[in-house]
Amino acid sequence: MRSPLPFHITAGWWIAWCVLCTSAACQVFSVRDWPSERVELIDGRRYEGLVESQDDAWVHLIQIERPAGRPMHLVIRPLARSSVAAVVRLQPAEQAELRRQIKRFLNRSRIEAGRIDAVRLGMVQRHDARYLHYRGRWFSLESSVDEPTTRRVIVRVEQIFTAYRQILPPRTDSRRPLCIVMLGSMSEYHAYLGRLGLTIGNPACFIEDDNLVVAGSELARFAAELSKTEARHDQLRAELKQLERRLPLRLAEIAEQLKCEGAHGRQIKRLLAAERGEFERQIKKKRDELNRVDRTNAQKFNAVTSGMFTTLYHEAFHAYLENYVYPRKNYDVPVWLNEGQAMMFEAGVLENDTLRFDAESAERYYAYSWGLAYCLAFENRLPGTPALDEYVRRRANGISPVKRFEKLVGTTLDKFEKRWQRYILGLR
Repeated sequence: MRSPLPFHITAGWWIAWCVLCTSAACQVFSVRDWPSERVELIDGRRYEGLVESQDDAWVHLIQIERPAGRPMHLVIRPLARSSVAAVVRLQPAEQAELRRQIKRFLNRSRIEAGRIDAVRLGMVQRHDARYLHYRGRWFSLESSVDEPTTRRVIVRVEQIFTAYRQILPPRTDSRRPLCIVMLGSMSEYHAYLGRLGLTIGNPACFIEDDNLVVAGSELARFAAELSKTEARHDQLRAELKQLERRLPLRLAEIAEQLKCEGAHGRQIKRLLAAERGEFERQIKKKRDELNRVDRTNAQKFNAVTSGMFTTLYHEAFHAYLENYVYPRKNYDVPVWLNEGQAMMFEAGVLENDTLRFDAESAERYYAYSWGLAYCLAFENRLPGTPALDEYVRRRANGISPVKRFEKLVGTTLDKFEKRWQRYILGLR
């Protein structure tokens, strides 16, 4: 819906907003930002990341690239020492944290694969069809898609609900169970909504009366593609486990054989080290191939589901707000604030258990709402505070929208708008 703002947008604000939307890059925010080291070049360029090594000739940097609105990636960047003006290092504790984060990012496919395997599923009957069923702390999920794909969806939705809670902590428990329904094709999605008497173009929606989020995508097509690599994935995992089990047994066999042949301790140690090294090379090769298969599957999954998840994150936030933070029965959340925060999560990029907020909405009124919510979240730090609780309480309705907003931000509207403009311009 188009969201009216609580006050008039001046020409000065519109200019500031246009500058933000056309800038090459925005400032990056996440649920938890990484510490980083910095290399400054003589020509003025700066690179951030982890200084892996440096000597008299070279500085080797693992550069952290975060393109606005797109997934993060790492670049190994060798920089000639003669071009370097300064190297800014972290303290040992922060440096260790950065190394841990980078290692976790590099192993993200394996970590996600472990979470996917850990999901517990059952079955339920709905509308003459059987659905896979998951019950979590914050939502249940029913899916008509195959089991491996359903598991992937559940892991992503759990991650976004974690992000909701970190930005806007829960205030209450839901009196009704929140259910998310995941459907394997858009035709199935529209048929499901048709049974509820609804016609909705978006690939996901929150039906408040039923406390239901429904999402559709061409996940069935993805499942068909995934099945081609799933067999290879299972084979690789079996081979890897077999190698890991065989290693200690093989080393024990060789040690016993060498002792029987009269080999001395140093010779036995050298031969065992060589055998261990060969086994570890084979294990590493299997793990690398397994990671490649996991990355391929994740890339296919992202390609098929990107549009669906964008809308699902938006609609699921409305459901989270209604169920766990500000239910309509007790609160009156302005439309611009509700939609603005939902737009923040819609545009967020999930990576390594963090959610980056560095992309803005393209639609004018949604962009206004996004900009206000973004500023209140990261500049004013209002989500989760008593001030925001008071602002959205129903008993505050007797106050005019402008007075309510001025009380929330602690200043007059004119002063806030000027401060808001400076903040948005500073994101360039």
